[in-house]
Amino acid sequence: MTTRTPEPARKRYYLVSLDVASNSGTGVFFVNEEEALVNGRRVGYHERRVPGHPHPVFVGVPPLREKPKVVIPGTGAKAVDYDGMIPVFISSRAKRLLEGIDPGAFEFAECETATRRGNPIEPYWWMDVIRWVEKFDEARSDFEWYRDRFPTAPNAQDNPSMFRLYDIHMPAGFPDEYHAFRFAHFNGKAVFDEVIVDAWRAARLTGAMFTPLQPPTKADLKRHLSFINYPYWTERSHRP
Repeated sequence: MTTRTPEPARKRYYLVSLDVASNSGTGVFFVNEEEALVNGRRVGYHERRVPGHPHPVFVGVPPLREKPKVVIPGTGAKAVDYDGMIPVFISSRAKRLLEGIDPGAFEFAECETATRRGNPIEPYWWMDVIRWVEKFDEARSDFEWYRDRFPTAPNAQDNPSMFRLYDIHMPAGFPDEYHAFRFAHFNGKAVFDEVIVDAWRAARLTGAMFTPLQPPTKADLKRHLSFINYPYWTERSHRP
């Protein structure tokens, strides 16, 4: 009798986005944006390439003429830990968690931080994910290319972007220490793995929404209506 070796447990990955519900009225206000940014530039110095695209993509914290100044309406438990689009503003406690798990994945810029009443508090940070990943196991994954979703759009067949990510398998040998990264073909959202997401939830940090890129856990399904790839997992998880 042949004994079948069980497959190793699949590592979980999540798309990271702004949790609009928890950020309502408690977000971060960038009060000197015009003075701090160079010509309004909101992208960084790190040049990356999207296979099939003729132009580079730049990631990271933008060049700054002066230190960003931000106002946080809430304090303590009421203060949000993650706010904005890439790059995002995060609290010091969120920064400590992220760089403690994967220091090579992120770039940070310290912000001069105050409450709405002008009282200085522990700094927030402008943060971007700068690790770039081009390959995943396409044969085993479920996703949509932009060109397939919108075949009649102008230049659709030349567009190398993915429209949606659903069930994503990473290739054999993918570094286990890569806890955060951005997919080259879907670079508008960062990806965090289970190590970061589980630690984020355990620390009760707020502001971020996590969309599973594999069958969701029971904890994940509590927020299934907010998934970026809704209703993909909702339909599969509620079938009789």
